[in-house]
Amino acid sequence: MASITSLPLHLVADILRLLDNIQLLPPVVLSHRIFYSALLDTPSLPLDILRSQIPENLLPLAVAAYTSQKSVRDLNGLDAEAFLTKCYDSPLQSIDGHLLHLSLGQAIQVGRIDDALSELREEFTLCSLRRLYGVNSDESISDDQGLSPGEEYRISRALYRFQIYRNLFLDKEVLDKEQDLFPSGYGDD
Repeated sequence: MASITSLPLHLVADILRLLDNIQLLPPVVLSHRIFYSALLDTPSLPLDILRSQIPENLLPLAVAAYTSQKSVRDLNGLDAEAFLTKCYDSPLQSIDGHLLHLSLGQAIQVGRIDDALSELREEFTLCSLRRLYGVNSDESISDDQGLSPGEEYRISRALYRFQIYRNLFLDKEVLDKEQDLFPSGYGDD
C-alpha cells in the first residue's frame, strides 16, 4: 500500500488545494515534512486555497482590502493615491504588474478579513431582514425572505469597499480616539 510520502509533490499540493479554509493549512504543513515541501514547491498554493474559500467575484476585493492596510502599503512604498491607481483596479497583480503570489501568512490575513466581513454581512442581513419582515429574534426567517446571491454580493462588495477606504483614509490618530470611545472597563480609575 502506498503512503502519502511516496506521492509526488504536485499531487500532495493538489490534495492540499482541497482544504476549505486557509486557516487549516498551517497545522497541516506543520504536521509532516511532505506537506511543507509541497507548499515550498507550489508557491501559488495559498492563493489557490483562497480561491476555493472566497467567491471568485469577491477575491479581488479581499486582496485589495489586505493590501490597502497602511503597514502593507508602507512596505511597498505606496500612498493612498498610488494604491487606488495601481492596486484597486487590478488587485490580483503585484505592484510590478506580475501575477500576485501570497505567502502563507498573507493568505491567512486575507482569509481573516474575509471571515470578519462575512460575519458582519450575516449579522447585518439578519438584523435588517428581521426588522423588514417584523420577525422577533427567537423566530426564524423563512427561505423566501432571505437574500438572493446578487444581493449578498452587493452587500459584501459594499463592506469590502468600506474597509478599503477606511484603511486608506482613516488616520491612526482617529483610530486611537475611536478606541477611547469604548472603554473596556467601568471602574478602571
